[in-house]
Amino acid sequence: MVGTNGYLFLTVICFLGGTAISQLCPKMEEYQAIDWDRFSKATGKWFDGFDIPNPGDTYKFRRTCHDIHRFKLVENGVMFNLTEFVRGVYKDNTLEFRLHLIRREDETYVIDQQLKPAFVAKSRKLYSDTPGGDATGDDIETYANNLFRGEYFFMTDYDTYLFMGFCTPIGLMGYSHFKTLAPTAKGIYNMWNAFASHNQKTSIGWEDMCFARQK
Repeated sequence: MVGTNGYLFLTVICFLGGTAISQLCPKMEEYQAIDWDRFSKATGKWFDGFDIPNPGDTYKFRRTCHDIHRFKLVENGVMFNLTEFVRGVYKDNTLEFRLHLIRREDETYVIDQQLKPAFVAKSRKLYSDTPGGDATGDDIETYANNLFRGEYFFMTDYDTYLFMGFCTPIGLMGYSHFKTLAPTAKGIYNMWNAFASHNQKTSIGWEDMCFARQK
């Protein structure tokens, strides 16, 4: 499957290489309004697929896998569970965290800042207890700062992919999730069609270690 996805990835990159502007970052139109009630009625997880852009092998959280599930629509946004696996292989030592994303008028979302101290504390414990979890306290603080300062938007077809992204001074960053542990060619194709419709080009970092882990 990874080989098939790699071929498809090269195909869509060749297509996107001809685009000249990005409509997602910087923002040039309203973001997709997500039907969270539809998500809240669905069962199962959305599995970590790949990072956008490719953060490089030296990035401490390059091999951190995070799944999202248990969506709940609330008055001012949405809540869901984040399950994080260090390096994608230690099933018994995970971080389980309930995130609250607050909706803004333009369909972007910000994470409730009151959750940050608890997230940092849980992350420090997770990495200190996990063999090979070599992120330092400063690494974790930087990771949390990046996570909590983003103005997020979502794209989805509800069936194969869910993209959670935010804009930075250097362009688009984000996390892809799929309904299967290893992304299917259909899921990647559908997500890249959505990027192409916005004239968005980007690079990705494959989470191949996440694909090989147990659910």
